[in-house]
Amino acid sequence: MQHEVMFGSSILMPGPHAVDDFLKLKLGRCVLTWVPHDKNEALDLARRCRDAGLMLYFSEWLARGAGDQVRGIHNTPIPIDQFHTRADLEQVVAEAGDCYGGRFSAGEVVGLIYWPLQYVRRERPAGWREMPHVDTVTEARDVFVNTVRAFMQRDRDLFGCAPLASVDPSLLSKYLVQAGVDMIGLESMPGDPRLMQAASRGAARAYDKPWGVHIAMGWYGGIRVDELWQKRWKVSLYDAFISGANFIWPESGIYDLQRSEDNRNTFASKPMKRARLVLREAHQFASIHSRPAAGPRSPLGILHGHLDGAAGLWNRVTWGQYGDDKWLAGPAEAGWELYDELFRRQRYSHPHVAGDADRSGNPPLGQCDIVPIEADLEALKQYNCLVCLGWNTMTAELYDKLKAYVRGGGHLVMYLPQLSTHVDRAAEVKLFRCGDFSDLFGAKVRGRCTPDVMGLKFVGPSSLDDYPYPDWGATVDPLFMGRMQPAKLELCGAKTLFGVAGMIFDGNSGDAQPIVVENRVGKGVATLVGLYQYPADEGVIRLTRDLLRTIIAGEQGNVRLTASDQVRYAVYDAAGPKHSVIYMLNTDPDVPADVSLQLGRRRSVPIHLPPTQLHLGLLKGSVLLLPEDPRVYLKRWSDAAVELTSFRAQRITVHNLGARTVNVTINGKHCRSEPEGGADVRIARRVDPDRPEFFAADFLEEPTIRMADTRLPY
Repeated sequence: MQHEVMFGSSILMPGPHAVDDFLKLKLGRCVLTWVPHDKNEALDLARRCRDAGLMLYFSEWLARGAGDQVRGIHNTPIPIDQFHTRADLEQVVAEAGDCYGGRFSAGEVVGLIYWPLQYVRRERPAGWREMPHVDTVTEARDVFVNTVRAFMQRDRDLFGCAPLASVDPSLLSKYLVQAGVDMIGLESMPGDPRLMQAASRGAARAYDKPWGVHIAMGWYGGIRVDELWQKRWKVSLYDAFISGANFIWPESGIYDLQRSEDNRNTFASKPMKRARLVLREAHQFASIHSRPAAGPRSPLGILHGHLDGAAGLWNRVTWGQYGDDKWLAGPAEAGWELYDELFRRQRYSHPHVAGDADRSGNPPLGQCDIVPIEADLEALKQYNCLVCLGWNTMTAELYDKLKAYVRGGGHLVMYLPQLSTHVDRAAEVKLFRCGDFSDLFGAKVRGRCTPDVMGLKFVGPSSLDDYPYPDWGATVDPLFMGRMQPAKLELCGAKTLFGVAGMIFDGNSGDAQPIVVENRVGKGVATLVGLYQYPADEGVIRLTRDLLRTIIAGEQGNVRLTASDQVRYAVYDAAGPKHSVIYMLNTDPDVPADVSLQLGRRRSVPIHLPPTQLHLGLLKGSVLLLPEDPRVYLKRWSDAAVELTSFRAQRITVHNLGARTVNVTINGKHCRSEPEGGADVRIARRVDPDRPEFFAADFLEEPTIRMADTRLPY
């Protein structure tokens, strides 16, 4: 059995006894902690983790900003010459053996880009300092990446003990990897977890790095530890799980949480006990079930453009360049807010939503990666479609790679400013190859039109049969209106999808002024929006939203979910026995949801998801098994015979998504299911002999432990 995902926790009180308490509390398979000041204690800590099979991660050692101090226990500053030597630390790591996971470095360094200015101008012995002022986005990227690289190299030289992980809540994981990070650590909750998890996962896939989620519940989970805080905490764990994180733990908020003197929760308080129970439940589930290792399928990718310096949270200054208005976030950076469109259902009156069901509100197969445009071609080929929503500076290397991606069968969607070579944000768009995109987008730019308020209509037809563009016919009012600046496009093989609308009865007048064009290259298709505006520009955003709606509908995979947009889902492919796992998570704290899964033209019977609950489905061929309780492990699925371990006796519903009656035997119990029907099988509790501890009847109970002061030290 492969346990690819690990739940765990930060330990505020370091040392061997704290590890013993952690194990008694049954909070996971990995710990993040400070290294004890005493070498023998540190060695004992490593040995205990190794003997217990517990992955050990260390918090940051070198003070942020690479001063002459080490971040000691509880962030107490220690002079470097009073800290452990590199040889001693490597001895500690060697003692942990295969149970050493790595250590964190360059903590929150992207704060240089997203923090308020006062944070980087404070007078203190050590800390990240304001970035030097530069003129271009190339220089800004280089200054940031070189700052991180130099810090990490000094950290490696002083202490060794790789691999090194980042801890960061922004979109900019790819730059940290480019600077030398070995593992991507996402600090979840300061920003939108969906957005940041997608960026972390996309960078991890592009650069073949592990990634995980460090949940800052104690800092950003909520004002008070009330009912909604508890539900938010639970959903954050399972959302990270279905997103593909390799390690998941709370930074704080489960041992002790003090928001104010009248809102303090000690270790023994009911809120903290409940928070630990939620983590224990997640650990038990992940250890019994075993998530497939390949990660969630994600046919749609959002390109993270070259030299894009938007952090995606807090500060609206790009690249941390304060003081010059040209660095203020604009339409290019607002494109990241469009990511939320992928997870919002359309209003009932939206006239362009068509088909057998409205599947807006969830991207294809439930997940959407944010993909570094710098990734190699093989990494890009993982995605059926790539869409660019933000800043991109085009280069010959990138252009040729994107052309190869399309030629191999991909679908690429870009806007004119993303094909510009300009690196000065104050400069005008300067199109790559002077606007000759005939070999990719089938068009050449021959100049600019005067900006004006105008309307667009669909001209069609598209070569993408599954894309439901708004084809109202030739005589139609403008579908999208706004102040736009079109390019003067000379078509060289492209076909017009949208053009400037004339009068309602002017027929296909849009042909005379094409705006959105589509070109087939090899096995794929490239779509160009021929406007001198970014996707989120006020005059263009309605068109962009509809393009995203069309792409979501057109890229739907073989498994399709219809549900509220509060339901998140993911599809994983497992190798042995070969099947797919479908995770369905109702993120709503209060309202239950009914879900329908569709395979081809056939749908499952309704699946009921209570608030904050995770359910899973096991799919092979046209047969979908849905356990009541997700704490199951599929050991065998041969022909129509299924063998499961299960934490408890429960009902398994067999959904038949095929055209013929199916017969299935589960743990010796026979079941017959008609097409598009469901039938139930009752199975007995069955313990996995390889992991009996997780099946113990009292596993979720917490033993009484006397803890020292565990108050959050920062």
